[in-house]
Amino acid sequence: MLIVYNNDLYNNGTDGASTYNVYFQTDEGDNGGSNLIKNNVFFGVNSRAMYDATGIGGGSSIDYNLYYKASGNLIHYGGSDYTTFASYQSASSQDANGVTGNPLFTTAGSDFTLQSSSPCIDAGVDVGLVLDYAGNTVPYEGGLPDIGAYESRFKPLSGFDKRFERFSIFKKFKRH
Repeated sequence: MLIVYNNDLYNNGTDGASTYNVYFQTDEGDNGGSNLIKNNVFFGVNSRAMYDATGIGGGSSIDYNLYYKASGNLIHYGGSDYTTFASYQSASSQDANGVTGNPLFTTAGSDFTLQSSSPCIDAGVDVGLVLDYAGNTVPYEGGLPDIGAYESRFKPLSGFDKRFERFSIFKKFKRH
């Protein structure tokens, strides 16, 4: 069994065509076991964001992850390359709740905390962690866990205008 939770896997490959940011391979006859891969950021700069040689398979769950690569093959799964996240999801039946896009790290490559508009914020699932890599409480203020190693101190701005409806500056003016 392989358990991979809340990591920032950034630019580990180097040459682009034949490398990968992270490589998974199920042992012969293992049929994938009960591997759990959740709440991770797979960020490929010069390589695929993720490479799973055999398709991690039977009883495993790959979900609530974020994948990013600016162009080219995004993911290699079970012997095939996928340039789009949707084609990977369809072929693998994995990552139904996963997302693709730039995670908006504070400084990609050196500071993996999240900017306030990161798609990782409140996009993860509870995997039982209570502290992040920096010792911050997970989840922040009762929200959902973030994807990646760091729990942000930002909350998404959903419902922003509803919170300020009572102030006259935000009320609609009626014509007389």
